[in-house]
Amino acid sequence: MTDEPHDGVDPPVRRSRKRDRLRQRVSSGLSNLSATWSRVTETLEIRRSRTLSARDPSPAFVELTPREPDAEAKRQDLWESVASHIGDEHLSVAWERWKRSLAGERNTFWSKLAIHTDSPRRDWDRISQAVRSGVPEQFRCLVWTVCTGATTKQKEAALKAATRESGSPEAVEALETLYPLFVSEGLKLKNEASAVIEVDVPRTGCPEALLEPLRHVLLAFAAKNPILGYCQSMNFIAAALLRYCDEESAFWILCSLIEDILPDGYYTRSMIGIRVDMLVLNSLVMKYLPHLHNHFAEYDVDLSPVSMNWFLCLYINTLPDRLRDRILDCILHEGSKVLFRCALGLLRCMESSLLGAQSLVEIYDMLRSPPEEFTARMAQWERSAEKGCDFMSDFVYGSWLQGFSLDILIQLRAQHLAAITVQAWLSKGDETRGCQANEPAAQPHDPQLRNLESWIVLDEPAVEPPKRAQKGCERVQSTEGVDVVDIDENSAMDISGSYGVNVCGYEKYKEFIEEGWKTAKKQGLFLGSLDKTVLDNIARLRKISGQPEVSFHMSGTEAVMCARPSAVRVARFNTRRPLVVTFGGAYHGWWDGMQPVAGNERLPSDVLCLKDMSNLSLKVIEARSSEIAAVLVNPLQCFHLNQSPPSDPVLSSNNRKVGPSPGYKEWLHRLRDTCKQGGIPLIFDEVYTGFRLHPRGAQGAYDVKADIVCYGKTLGGGLPIGVVCGPTDLMARGDARKAARVNYVIGTFAGHPFVMASMNAFLKWLETSETTKSYDVMHGNIDSFIKTANAKFQERGFPIQLTNWFSVWSILYTKPGRYHWLFQYFLKDAGVSLSWVGTGRLLFSLEWKKEDYDRLLERLLAACEQMQKGGWWEEPKANIKAKLGVEIGTAVFKNLLGLTG
Repeated sequence: MTDEPHDGVDPPVRRSRKRDRLRQRVSSGLSNLSATWSRVTETLEIRRSRTLSARDPSPAFVELTPREPDAEAKRQDLWESVASHIGDEHLSVAWERWKRSLAGERNTFWSKLAIHTDSPRRDWDRISQAVRSGVPEQFRCLVWTVCTGATTKQKEAALKAATRESGSPEAVEALETLYPLFVSEGLKLKNEASAVIEVDVPRTGCPEALLEPLRHVLLAFAAKNPILGYCQSMNFIAAALLRYCDEESAFWILCSLIEDILPDGYYTRSMIGIRVDMLVLNSLVMKYLPHLHNHFAEYDVDLSPVSMNWFLCLYINTLPDRLRDRILDCILHEGSKVLFRCALGLLRCMESSLLGAQSLVEIYDMLRSPPEEFTARMAQWERSAEKGCDFMSDFVYGSWLQGFSLDILIQLRAQHLAAITVQAWLSKGDETRGCQANEPAAQPHDPQLRNLESWIVLDEPAVEPPKRAQKGCERVQSTEGVDVVDIDENSAMDISGSYGVNVCGYEKYKEFIEEGWKTAKKQGLFLGSLDKTVLDNIARLRKISGQPEVSFHMSGTEAVMCARPSAVRVARFNTRRPLVVTFGGAYHGWWDGMQPVAGNERLPSDVLCLKDMSNLSLKVIEARSSEIAAVLVNPLQCFHLNQSPPSDPVLSSNNRKVGPSPGYKEWLHRLRDTCKQGGIPLIFDEVYTGFRLHPRGAQGAYDVKADIVCYGKTLGGGLPIGVVCGPTDLMARGDARKAARVNYVIGTFAGHPFVMASMNAFLKWLETSETTKSYDVMHGNIDSFIKTANAKFQERGFPIQLTNWFSVWSILYTKPGRYHWLFQYFLKDAGVSLSWVGTGRLLFSLEWKKEDYDRLLERLLAACEQMQKGGWWEEPKANIKAKLGVEIGTAVFKNLLGLTG
């Protein structure tokens, strides 16, 4: 007898009720906690908020919060005390450490400075607030010089120049001679940059007295940076600097601003950095101004044409003078994140007017020429500034932007890099917008845009450019040996292998196709003929496969649903069994009848997927032999056992596990024996591996005879093809005992004369003794290349390692990292052509010679150098898998408790 109460309720029902009560209690507790937190945050928001809620459009005017009456006096006192220490040597030390830190903008200059001085940290926080309130005019040049590190940059440039000229750093004399030297060199320039400068200077709109200094500053910058030269909008920035600084100080501040503070790629020919930030701005508008974002989407408004001018000119030609100078103070102090804050503040300020616009033209007019509402707000700010109100703190640094930080920018920049990369490679046109860029840009200091120019932009070299650039090719117009050449005459070494087709080498396929056309052009399009060429192909394929029956198939529906599934179809038909066994991760075409993975909405019930190289799988096959029509094997799985094909799009860290699987040959022999004992046909899917591993494919490489073999890809001699070879009893298309029972496997273009002729040329080449020897030579060269390359990588500290299986190879990453997937783009820039899987699966062909492998190694090492120099191989500080697991676990827990939505 049990002690359970007899209340007439079944135990399962009772347990269910207990779970429901527990769920209600947990849900109630979470709801109460959420309500409590909402009240707390609401109270804090009421106390701190200076603007209306971001959920509703702004009213005509936002109430500005007044400061205490003596705030301006305190501000002046603070700046007086700062001025006495602003030239301290500690500032130079702090700047040099900050500039070289990978954190970049994460910590402001003033916060770093606190480490090197005796002043408390809170004093420097007050300085940071003072910068946002506006630097007094009498201190502006001095503060800008220190904040940007202009003095340090001047010293470094003088040291480099002196070392270059005399070979001794002690030769540095007067720094006063350096800027005049740049000016002198700039005045001698006779290029595109100098021509545009001469046109832009008079159009800048600055006082006449500043025109000549402005011209000198811009020409000196072009002389100092011949790679970058000049880009329109620099004239506005230089003119703004000259309002408060002398000519030489303005020059060095401009150099620091463009070279160190702003993300690289803002003023280059491709403008890759600014294009990334335009996508980031759009994401931020979606987050902080959702109503406005939806309104823009409704009228198909692209902010980039307007906001790009904001960012490039640092709002100098957009905002009133007083506000413009304060924005510039903050940019020089805090970095490029201020650009986003100001853009969001402007849009917030104009939100009500923009939401009232009813056309695309009207919206653009408002954005380009701020409406009366915006002008009125600026005027209100100008009037209220003397009374203690501050526009900056209400819009640019208002509490409505709570949570905005550099971390958000870093994440968003990383998310948009891939999209920008694809756009850059697909449209490599001249996007100069008045920029002069003769070579790839210098190394950026923003950790999220580092090296973008070196692996995305396809700019022309400055001095004696080679006849053909070595860049990744996307739109190929020709092939030359192991190289592919695109429509812009860029050349790259191809290791993509054309999805497995390229076994012989591109030049050899040209011969096959040309020879095939000579044979087939007289016959034309006549289909269905068993001519001499077809009969010769059948005889040669019988010899290669060891099977008496041969079936030809073609592209279109047949290429996927007949070439491989034809073997399965005839096996099911002739064995009268429904089940087909495959192994984990193997790819057998995208037909939903054979591929029970993501992308297939119909789950096949007659396909049994087992674990490769598992004794338990052999026992399952043996136990269910009476149900199994065939066992289907793709020998390529030896390279990535029980896994999907490796590719960069799914590479999250160093979790790629590929390479030849020891004991795979013995496994195939055991599988062969198991199938033979159970009377089960063994099918080799050699569409990819056929003729790549061995002249007889995997059967020859592993000395295993399959019952049915599928061929494709390279067999067509460069043209599409599918072939199935098997025994007579398994290849029968009809039932001898039942005339009406037939197995249709047909296709219009099966046995096309052109394809048959090209295939015949390939098969004749395959049987020569020179071809057999070329396989051994290729495998020897590959083994030597892999060994040499891995030794070089280890010697130079690069976290990569190569592994291969015959002529199939891949790149492994020996250390954890978030950005290993970026390596494919550095390879493309170094002149290596990859497929969409990136570094996941790469291929060599028989055409590769020793000098080709040496040339490839040089390009791999060059790509590694750029990847490492950019800081993309730094190990992550957080455990990516652990964070992802917590997020998934939290979501599952909420779903179980019914707290989603």
